[in-house]
Amino acid sequence: MASFKAINPADGSAIGTIACFSSSRVLECVASARKGFEEWRTTDFSQRRAAVLKYASLLKKNLDEVARTVSIQMGKPITKSLVDASRSVDDAKWYASNAEKSLAPEILDSTSSLSWEPLGTVACIKPWNFPVEIVGWCAFPALMAGNSIVLKHSEVTPLTGRQIAQLMHEAGVPEDVFVLVEGTADAGRTLVGSSVDCV
Repeated sequence: MASFKAINPADGSAIGTIACFSSSRVLECVASARKGFEEWRTTDFSQRRAAVLKYASLLKKNLDEVARTVSIQMGKPITKSLVDASRSVDDAKWYASNAEKSLAPEILDSTSSLSWEPLGTVACIKPWNFPVEIVGWCAFPALMAGNSIVLKHSEVTPLTGRQIAQLMHEAGVPEDVFVLVEGTADAGRTLVGSSVDCV
């Protein structure tokens, strides 16, 4: 399998080897997430809330390690990386606490009502500049609404994508509900052109 090196821009050293997923492997990831969606969409809000809150707890516990990994990949001062990661803790708590109320059915009048349904499988293709918080902006509301996620992180900050996926799985989000794709722009193009329901 093809791969590339994650590089520390401060000294040019290699800090990790990242797989370049083939088009077929990306499509397998999407198929896995579509399968995971069918069960996740039926889970109770309390279960989704518990998983997202657990993620927040695990992220807070590992804040220094996550922030350090951000900094060595893209050169951001550690104080700024800590802000990025700690804000994502707060974001997770907010979505976990407010999603059920926000998505509750509404009676509009005597003949009309409004209800919200999950979209399906959501592709999250994320940049390098705020590599923790920006993932949460996509993932937390999507997961709370009953969707599955396929994350393709920037090739500048791929190790952060790995950390986020690992913490999600440790928090109780199934591996076929939060799926990580690794690679360059080619993997992203395949993901966008796949059968995902939203990008």
